Amino acid sequence: LIESWLEGQRAYDRIPGLSTAIVHDQDLLWSGASGYADVENEEPARADTIYGICSISKLFTGIAVMQLRDQGKVRLDDPVSELLPWFNIQLAHDGSPEVTLEGMLTHSSGLPRESESPYWMGPDFPFPTRSEIREKLGSQSTLYPSSLYYQYSNLGLTLVGEIVEARSGQPYNAYIREHLLTPMGLADTDTGFPTDAREPRIATGYSFPGRDGEIMTTPRYDARGITPAAGFASTALDLATFASWQFRVRAGSHDPVLSSNTLKEMQRVHWMDWDWGTSWGLAFGIYRKGDRTLTGHGGSCPGFNTRIYVDPVSLYGVVVMANRNNANVNNYASTMLDILEADGTDENAKEGSGPDL
Repeated sequence: LIESWLEGQRAYDRIPGLSTAIVHDQDLLWSGASGYADVENEEPARADTIYGICSISKLFTGIAVMQLRDQGKVRLDDPVSELLPWFNIQLAHDGSPEVTLEGMLTHSSGLPRESESPYWMGPDFPFPTRSEIREKLGSQSTLYPSSLYYQYSNLGLTLVGEIVEARSGQPYNAYIREHLLTPMGLADTDTGFPTDAREPRIATGYSFPGRDGEIMTTPRYDARGITPAAGFASTALDLATFASWQFRVRAGSHDPVLSSNTLKEMQRVHWMDWDWGTSWGLAFGIYRKGDRTLTGHGGSCPGFNTRIYVDPVSLYGVVVMANRNNANVNNYASTMLDILEADGTDENAKEGSGPDL
C-alpha cells in the first residue's frame, strides 16, 4: 500500500526521485524507491542512493558535542565566548544573557539564521570556509536577546561543530567518522558527498518546477564551513539504521556512542515557544503529529529535501529522501505513519518502550 501510494504521489508532485525506509525497532520493515536518481541518464532511485541530508546533519553534530559534555569537556550552560575565544558577534540587546551551548542546540540563542554570506543563492551556492565564517562573525549581531525566542540558526549549529573540534582536539570530520559514524555502522553517511567508489550512487539534485513547469539540475554543492549544520550526505538505508540505533540506545543497550539517558535528554523538550507552537530538544526537533509525539529532523538544501521521524512509543522510524527542492517530505513521512496505523500494525508496536520521552 505504501509503495503504491508513494509512486502515485511522487509522480503527481513531479519529484524526480524518492527513496524511503521504515524500521520497527531493530527490524527494517520495508525500503524502496521510486523515480530517478538522475533523470537525463534514467538512473533509477534506489534505497541506497546517496542524497544530501542537509539539516539532518545537525543531529550528528549535537550527538558529538553531547559526547564531550558527558566526558566533562563542555557544559550546556557554558558561554560560547569561553568555548570559542574568537566568538565576537555583537550583542545587540543590553542586558541579554550570554549565548550558551544549550541556546545554540535549542535554537534559542538569538543568533542570526546564517553566517554573513549569500550561500543559499544559486547558481553556484558559494558556501563560506571556516575562516570566512570567523572573519565575518564580528560584523554580525544577534537578532534577539538570548533565551527569549526560537530562531532557527544554521550559524548556531555551525559553531557547535567548531566547539566539537576545539574541545576534542580532532578535526571535526575525523571526529565524526571515528566516534559516531563508524560505531553506528553508517558506512554510507559522510560529512559531505563521497568522492570514492560510491560517487556514482549520488543523486542529481533538481530545482522546484519553474513557471514553464520544467525542473532544472542544481550543481553539487560543498557546504564547507557550514558542514556541521547542513553538509552531510547519506542514504535511506543508513538513516534507517540510525533510527534503529536510537531505539536500541533508548532501551538501555550499552553503546559506545551515547548513553541512554543522554539520548533521552536530547529527545525531550528543552525549549517551548510561549504560544506552544514550536518545541525543540537538544539538536533534535520535537513534533506533535495528531496523537503522536515524534522526534527527528528535516533537511532542505540545493536540490534535496529529506526527513527522518522517530516515534519512541510505537518504535517506528520513517525516512524519506527526495532529490528536488520544496518536496513535501514531511507529509510523505507522516502519511506513511498513518498508513501503518490504519493497517493495524501500530497496535502491536505499542507494546514497545512506552511514552518515556
